[in-house]
Amino acid sequence: MDDSVHDSAKTYSWAKANTEFVDALNAEAFGGFIDWRLPSVMELYTIINAGASNIAINTDFFPNMPIQIPDPYYWAADLRSNNPERGWVVDFGSGQTIMPDLQNFCVRAVRGAPFDTGFFEDNGDGTLTDKSTGLMWQQGYIQKSWEAALDYCETLTLGGYSDWRLPNLHELLTLVDYTDTQPPAIDSGLFDLPSGAPMTFWTSTSNAEWTDLVYEVDFNTGGCSLRWKADDSGGSDLNAVRAVRGNN
Repeated sequence: MDDSVHDSAKTYSWAKANTEFVDALNAEAFGGFIDWRLPSVMELYTIINAGASNIAINTDFFPNMPIQIPDPYYWAADLRSNNPERGWVVDFGSGQTIMPDLQNFCVRAVRGAPFDTGFFEDNGDGTLTDKSTGLMWQQGYIQKSWEAALDYCETLTLGGYSDWRLPNLHELLTLVDYTDTQPPAIDSGLFDLPSGAPMTFWTSTSNAEWTDLVYEVDFNTGGCSLRWKADDSGGSDLNAVRAVRGNN
């Protein structure tokens, strides 16, 4: 620990992450570049490794994780769309997103063209194609348990295709629109959504350490959390399901 911007355990407010931290990297031309910036939620999720245990990132490539911090939360550039006093934070301990008040958290900078998704083409047959990812999506949805969701997607025939599957965490997050000023955090003019809350959808991605838990995405807020695959407490184990195909 050296208290410089390269100290992995040093934390910042959201405002200082965007100024003090990023400005220092660009002032020293870190790595030979002067276009460093705070990553978006989607960009941070490109380095999430939900298959890892304890630390949801490949530590061979990112070895300097602040292990002395119980919850390694990292700021994203996005502020919560319907509450600018709360920002988006990605938890690299569990792979979840949280929306805390603007406290101090860790920072990791990125550079390059912004990661962009959401260029949809309506195929007119109950499917949508995202031109930015090459993925084809089911326009509608259905409510299922997690095991039934897997079977439903794998046996679905839609738009002349039969190779549908339940999307993984990274794929489902590409549908989130963090720029919306009000919920839902998705283009509801294109995608059918459950009426009212919750608007949570299953992914196929299990947690590596707690294998009875699976990731879900809430399209009311855009957040990602863990949920039991089966609810043994007597509560509902149903969630919404939207199938995807392509990029296998």
